[in-house]
Amino acid sequence: MRATITSAEVFGFVALLGVEPKDVREVTIDRDKVTVTEFRRDESGGLLIAGEFAAEVVTEIPIDRSEQ
Repeated sequence: MRATITSAEVFGFVALLGVEPKDVREVTIDRDKVTVTEFRRDESGGLLIAGEFAAEVVTEIPIDRSEQ
């Protein structure tokens, strides 16, 4: 197993998911899905604040295993 991964590789993967890398808070990969937590932005592109924290949206993307 590799010891490191480049930021370009990570950002490339995130882009394949259809997410702007600057908006990503967290990406989790498990056996059945990829879960992406993104910061929400307002109409002007600023972070949308909910209380004391930036608002987030969580998206779960199922992993298609039909090609196995």
